[in-house]
Amino acid sequence: MARVVTYISPQRQLKDVESILLEEIRGLDIYQLPTSEQRLITRIKNELVDSRLYIRDYESSETRQVQLDIATKLQHVLNHLLKNILKLSEYNILSAVDVAQISALLSLIMENTV
Repeated sequence: MARVVTYISPQRQLKDVESILLEEIRGLDIYQLPTSEQRLITRIKNELVDSRLYIRDYESSETRQVQLDIATKLQHVLNHLLKNILKLSEYNILSAVDVAQISALLSLIMENTV
């Protein structure tokens, strides 16, 4: 029997990452957190926005060369995002399951945008 492989766009995968992260962050009173954690959450939110914009540009680029240029920038932002998510988990804001799921999704995005 043949297997059906479903393609999920990088944009959809990033939305899943955002949903997981924002669901956990939404339950926090950010202003009660130490400054270092507040800054980390702000950086993560900014990296999510940057990633979304790069993915949009990647998917709408007209040439392969432009895609490759954008992919390089996207990979850089996604790597920083992953590092910051790992730091966030050190503050027990994210569970190990959330971190594993987010890491897997970010890896898929990186593989699909090369």
